[in-house]
Amino acid sequence: TFSIANSGAAQTLSWSNALPIGGWTHVAITLDGATGTLYVNGVPVATGAITIRPDQLLAANTATGLQHNYLARGVGTALPFFRGAVDDVQFYAAPLAPSAIVAMQPATNFVGPGTLYVDLRATNSFGPGVWVNLGTLGNFSLVGGPTYAANAASTGVPAISFNGTTAAANGPNSVADLDG
Repeated sequence: TFSIANSGAAQTLSWSNALPIGGWTHVAITLDGATGTLYVNGVPVATGAITIRPDQLLAANTATGLQHNYLARGVGTALPFFRGAVDDVQFYAAPLAPSAIVAMQPATNFVGPGTLYVDLRATNSFGPGVWVNLGTLGNFSLVGGPTYAANAASTGVPAISFNGTTAAANGPNSVADLDG
């Protein structure tokens, strides 16, 4: 869902399908005049009237309420938090042509799958002194007392809490592919 609001009036583009689990998905929004288009992996999946311009949101705040700009979540806690990762965010001053959106898609002729060195998940085996790495690099040793939460901050997302000093995880030695 893409939603933009100004002075309480919201305009939204939605796609009802779930994003695939375990893979990257390219999501793009173009705002061209009074029309917005939502793209998923280079394919337009929703088009509709979007007359609120993003530059209106950068104007001086003359309203009595706070300005809010969110990526991967909605206002408040009524909607679920995005349960994934955001790799790259780009903003352009003009709408891109559909061909430019398609050109952003990753190549489909990969040379090979590569090596997955680190795959640490909050739901992996997490016990005294060790955090199991599903990748090939080896398990991580725990320092101090990192804690597991099945429902971090009431989001429904599992998490491990670290503080970087007395509660941390040390990984095994790196390999040449990752060094440098």
